[in-house]
Amino acid sequence: MKQFTDFMSLKETADMPFRCDVIVRSTMEFATNLLYEEQVLSAKELGEYRSQVTKLVEAIIKPIKKRVEANRLGLPSPKISAARQLLSEISTNVGNMPNDKDHRLFVTDYYADLDLESDDDFKIIHLKMWQLNTRRELEKLGNPVPADPTRFIYLIGAVNLNTIVFSYPILSKPFLMTRAHDVFKFSQLGSLVAQSLIRVLASSSPDNCFVNAVKTLDDLDIFVKEQADCNTKISDYHAYPVVLNLVHEAYFSPESGFDQSQPAFTNMSVKQLFYVHAAQTVAGNFHIAKIPDFAEVFNCSSSS
Repeated sequence: MKQFTDFMSLKETADMPFRCDVIVRSTMEFATNLLYEEQVLSAKELGEYRSQVTKLVEAIIKPIKKRVEANRLGLPSPKISAARQLLSEISTNVGNMPNDKDHRLFVTDYYADLDLESDDDFKIIHLKMWQLNTRRELEKLGNPVPADPTRFIYLIGAVNLNTIVFSYPILSKPFLMTRAHDVFKFSQLGSLVAQSLIRVLASSSPDNCFVNAVKTLDDLDIFVKEQADCNTKISDYHAYPVVLNLVHEAYFSPESGFDQSQPAFTNMSVKQLFYVHAAQTVAGNFHIAKIPDFAEVFNCSSSS
C-alpha cells in the first residue's frame, strides 16, 4: 500500500493540514510505528537500518571530536572535556522505538488505559489521545531520564541530550537506500546527522550555543555568518559549508572504511558525485563553493 501511504504523510509540522491520517500519525505515533515495522519493514531491513545509521553517526563524530580537541576558540578545559564526554556517549535510535524492549509489549503498555467508547466521535477520540500522551509525559517528571522513547515530531534530531533519533520516514527512499553506494548515504542523510550532532555539542555547557559550536568546528573559516554570536538567530543553511566539510571528511578519510570506489553508472568522480548529490538535496547548497575541496574537485578558478 505504497509504503503504508508514504507512512501516513510523513511527520507532523506546524502547517500540516487537519487530515485524519495525519492526526492519527501524530497522536498515536508508537502504534503507527509498530504497524510500519510489522506490515512494511522486514526484520532484515530493520537490522540494516540500525547497522548503517550507527556506522554513519560514528563516522561523523570522529571529525567533530578532532575539532573539539583542537579547541580553536580557546575554550576552558572543563568545557572541552564536557563536550568530549557528551560526544563519547552518543547513541542512536531507529524509529523512535525502545532499543531494549519488545516493541509490541511497549505499545500495548503505552495505550493500556486508553478509554475509548464505541460511540466516541473523532473529536472525542482526538482529545482522549492528547490526554493520554500528556499523562505519559507527566509520569516522567521527577524520574531519571527514561530509556523509553518520548513522542518525536521531527524527521531526525537529538533527545535526552545524546540520543540521535531517526524516524522511519527519514530512513525511507530517497533519504537512505541501504543497498546504494555509500556516497549517497553521506551526501544527504549525513548532513542531517552532522546538524543534529552540532546541536548536541551546543548543549554541552550552559553558555554554549549553536553559533559557537559551528565556529568550533569551522577549521577552514568558511562559516557564512562569521560575525554571529549567541544572540544571532541563524538557520541551518548558514552553517551548511561547515556541516558538509565535516561529512566530507568523515566519508573520504582513508580510514573511514566506507566504499569510495568509482560507480559504474556515471563518469563523475566519487567526490564530484558527493557534491552534486548534496547540492540537489540539501538546502543551502549555494554555499558549497566556499569549501576549498569543491573548487579543486571541479577545477574552479579563484575568480569563479
